[in-house]
Amino acid sequence: MNNSPQKIGIFGGTFNPVHIGHLIIAQEVMLAKKLDQIRFLPNANPPHKQDLMLIDAKHRFEMIRLATESYGQFAVDDYEMQYDGYSYTIDTMSHFENAFKNTQLYFIIGADSLLELFLWKDAQTLVDRFSFIIALRNGSELNVSVFAQLPFEKRLQEKLANSVVQTPMIDIASRNIRDRIKKSMPVRFMLPDNVIQYIEKHNLYGYKKKED
Repeated sequence: MNNSPQKIGIFGGTFNPVHIGHLIIAQEVMLAKKLDQIRFLPNANPPHKQDLMLIDAKHRFEMIRLATESYGQFAVDDYEMQYDGYSYTIDTMSHFENAFKNTQLYFIIGADSLLELFLWKDAQTLVDRFSFIIALRNGSELNVSVFAQLPFEKRLQEKLANSVVQTPMIDIASRNIRDRIKKSMPVRFMLPDNVIQYIEKHNLYGYKKKED
């Protein structure tokens, strides 16, 4: 009988909307770290992205559900959607720590979020208590000096430096997808087909149905 801890990655983000780049990152991180599951966690009200025009969390949740429904190791979690106020990673990870016993948790972030990490609530405690996975696009670099600049203890800087996973260079961003949809430009191959259909059905991101 295998009593080793299950390994779960928590992939937080606005996912506004979820796209194939997110799915590829999840796949590569899962392979690199031999995770048993990745839980996509759409933010309801992220404190560091107040200027971002978010569509309702229920739509973002449903698009992730559609995008991941055929992948047994991917799941979507509505925990942060239950908050009326801001949702903080330290509170979220504490929740999952209590919810999943005998489990090694990892919080997945993009390398572009690394330099803002010290601004997060209880950042020192967060990095100390939990494991991170930093997804770095292939061809990009994070040298030692970047981690040394972070206002964390040296052992925490080293912990983060050892958390980097190289992922494919997929130059797709949610903001560009939103802009293309608003301009009635095609987004096929950038999003799963069922996500595109959902956007069209609910007229999201300024989608305009083409006239016959």
